Amino acid sequence: CTIGPSLEREIFLDYKQTNARIISFIDSPWNISQRFIDEKTGIKWSYSPKEIVVSHSSIKDDLITQGYDGSVMVHPRKLFEPNYSEGIKSISLEEINRVRANYAIKEDEDVFIFISEYEQKIPKYWKIEPEQFSYKEIQKSLDLFINFYSNYTKPKKAFIKWHPTKLDKNELRIDPLLKFNELNEIKKKELFCLGDFYIGLNSMLLLEAYNFGLNTMSFQTKEMIKKKSLCDITKIKRIVA
Repeated sequence: CTIGPSLEREIFLDYKQTNARIISFIDSPWNISQRFIDEKTGIKWSYSPKEIVVSHSSIKDDLITQGYDGSVMVHPRKLFEPNYSEGIKSISLEEINRVRANYAIKEDEDVFIFISEYEQKIPKYWKIEPEQFSYKEIQKSLDLFINFYSNYTKPKKAFIKWHPTKLDKNELRIDPLLKFNELNEIKKKELFCLGDFYIGLNSMLLLEAYNFGLNTMSFQTKEMIKKKSLCDITKIKRIVA
């Protein structure tokens, strides 16, 4: 489900007229009721189906608390836990070394990859307040990571993986003297072979890195931890500064 006008909503409205069975799937723990609000009137559950499948029990609890009265099922697969057998253990050391060699990574270097994300711009007439991190907060997280990276004493190399929309690339700043390597288009498996540590906030790609069994971290301020993040339902390491 997506906030505001979307293909999902069009499908929902089309099939609602036919009395077809409609099931929504919620993959992340934020913007629960916001996904089904009429953005023009602010009326909750305007576009909600009678059945919703969720990826975590906490999402089910939030749905009920926020007033959803339909059927909710928690997906049987544990989507917020590492799956090592299908993740990092499924990749050979030779493949990892080949990828790292393509990026000129030295054998003793630790590779840090900051997974960026974007802030969804909400039209002024919308009566929705989405749960998300602002560019100011994403920048702060990036700055905290940069401070950590600058003081890291072992051999190292840093990359930033921009969001596919590239919207974040115009908003976030990195000191060019740091010589961060930019990643725009890269296959996911290649990305997961490249790094030793993956850093971010609420990106689905960060969650996938965690599920893949990789080392993941999230740098946040004391104010930022008041918002929902992946750290609340995973064991992604949260570093508060």
